[in-house]
Amino acid sequence: NNITPEPMAEGSDSWSGTYLYMLEHFPLFTKVLTGVVGMAIGDYVSQKAEKYFCAVEGSQGFKRDTNWGRLANVVLFAALVGVPILHFYYMFLEFFVSRTKSNPHLPEGLL
Repeated sequence: NNITPEPMAEGSDSWSGTYLYMLEHFPLFTKVLTGVVGMAIGDYVSQKAEKYFCAVEGSQGFKRDTNWGRLANVVLFAALVGVPILHFYYMFLEFFVSRTKSNPHLPEGLL
């Protein structure tokens, strides 16, 4: 598989153009990568906040700088469970909603 993006239209932003191309051609991979980055950043910031608030309160419970094992667990969960489940769930919803929109027995404006 060649994952190199096609040339983008003139005037399009390189980051957003590449992201949209990857999202269209490799949706699950792109969503997993985006989810993993978001979860890693979120857990890292969360750990820093925990350390700060424990220090402010004088608690001895959270002494470690960064718990890399916890961060790896969060990232693995996002990559293997969280993001793929959401990807297929939203695909199911799209399929379901597109089928029900064409149903003449539904009240007008329901969907």
